Amino acid sequence: GYKYIEEGKVDSKVLFIVSGPSGFSLFEGEEKRFFDAWVKVLELESIDYKLSSLIRCPSDSLDDDIVNLCKRYLIEEMTKERHSLYVLLGEDAARYITHSKEGFDQMRRREFLVNNTPTRVTFHPRDIVSDYNRVRKEVYRDLLEIKRNLEKIN
Repeated sequence: GYKYIEEGKVDSKVLFIVSGPSGFSLFEGEEKRFFDAWVKVLELESIDYKLSSLIRCPSDSLDDDIVNLCKRYLIEEMTKERHSLYVLLGEDAARYITHSKEGFDQMRRREFLVNNTPTRVTFHPRDIVSDYNRVRKEVYRDLLEIKRNLEKIN
C-alpha cells in the first residue's frame, strides 16, 4: 500500500506545507535541492522543521473533491502538533489553507494567522525550477521575511 510521505519532526518550529506530493516524494530532483538551500538560508536544522502536504497521496490534479477529502488530515495534524510558524509553499497550498482571495503576490507580502499560528506564503520550489530568473529574487525576499518571523519567535 501507499505510505504517506512527510519529513521532519513533530512539534518543530516550522511546518512547511505543499499542495501535494510530486510522484512518491514531496519534492523531485532540483525542487529538493532548492528547498534544502532555503532551509539553510533560514538557518534551520532538520529537527527545526517538518514538511507536510495538503493532499496525502499522489494525484494527477488538485481539485476540490481531493482537497476536501485530504484536508481534514492536515487540519488534524496542525491541531495536534505545536509549530511556531507555518510556511505555505505555492499558490495552491496558500489558497486552500488561508481561503484568501488576494493575488499571490499580495499573499506573499503579509502574515496570516492560521490555527492561532503565524503563517507566511512563498513560492513552491517547482516555481523556481521552472522560472529561475524571475522567481529567485522574490523567493529570497520571502525567506528574509520568514527569517524575521523566526527571530521574533526565538
